[in-house]
Amino acid sequence: MRIAHCILGRCNSESANGVDKTVYYLALHQAKAGEKVAVFSITDKEPLPIPGVEVIPIPSVRKGLLIHLPFSFCGLEEKLLEWKPDIVHFHSVPGFS
Repeated sequence: MRIAHCILGRCNSESANGVDKTVYYLALHQAKAGEKVAVFSITDKEPLPIPGVEVIPIPSVRKGLLIHLPFSFCGLEEKLLEWKPDIVHFHSVPGFS
C-alpha cells in the first residue's frame, strides 16, 4: 500500500511541533511495517529526514502576508498524483493560512 502524508506547513527539526512529530512517527512506523510511505511538506526549509520514507519538500508561494493553498500554486497536486498513493492524509500546521 502507498501512503502519502501532506503537511500543509513545515516539516523540519528546527520548528518541529506536534503535527510534525505525529507525522514523523506515523510515517516511520508505517514504513517499518512494510508500507511505501511519502511525506509531502510545504516548506522553505530543509525537511526532517525520516528513515525509510520519501520526504518531498514543496516550496511555498508567498504573496504579501498570505500563503496560498498549495494545489494551485505549489504543484502539490501534480507531485501527489505522480506518486500514485492509495491513501492520502492531510495535516495542517498551526499558523498555516
